[in-house]
Amino acid sequence: LVIVTGSGGTVRGQVVSDDGTAVAGLDRLSVRARPLTWAARSSTLGGSGTGRVNADGTFELKAVVGPVVLSIGTLTGDWMLKSVDLSGRNLADDPIEVRHGEVVNGVRVVLTNRPTHLRGALLDDKKQPADGTVVVFPEESSRWREDSRTVRAARPDQRGEFSIKGLPAGKYLIAAVDYVQDGQWYDPEFLEQLRPRAQPLSLAEAESKRIDLTAHK
Repeated sequence: LVIVTGSGGTVRGQVVSDDGTAVAGLDRLSVRARPLTWAARSSTLGGSGTGRVNADGTFELKAVVGPVVLSIGTLTGDWMLKSVDLSGRNLADDPIEVRHGEVVNGVRVVLTNRPTHLRGALLDDKKQPADGTVVVFPEESSRWREDSRTVRAARPDQRGEFSIKGLPAGKYLIAAVDYVQDGQWYDPEFLEQLRPRAQPLSLAEAESKRIDLTAHK
């Protein structure tokens, strides 16, 4: 048995807003690196990828083992993650490969306070409020993974109304289900089964859109 150890890599960058607006409490946020491979998740290095954001927006993540997806801690108000820019690409929903000993510089974590807003109603065949869960997921199946920001679920209120705020712009599928276990909407097999009866949905940046769904038994 040969065990190879390493110091991991380092990711450095800055958190900014898309229009220059100051982000309140910036130095209370942390940039996170979520490992995508089992080996990285099970290692101590894989769990250490969290970097405190400084008052000037800069951050440094150490002991990062790729591939990882970068995200940022809980945002308040209307703030949402817009993009993670590196070398001219938006990698907010795609992995960044970080090798042992490598230093990745120039990452820009871009926030916006103009979130998308998807709302609507879940109704039965008689146009009355229905029970169930609304699931929204991207057309691109490579993004069907645990804790993906592009996969969301919402239960309607007593009037049948549901609201989902802060999805990134893109092409989605939306469907209503009678019952789903908590977190099952991240399961690729579940989403693949849901795909044939889901409706296409497109969201632009900062767009507010309404869509009503019919619950089928």
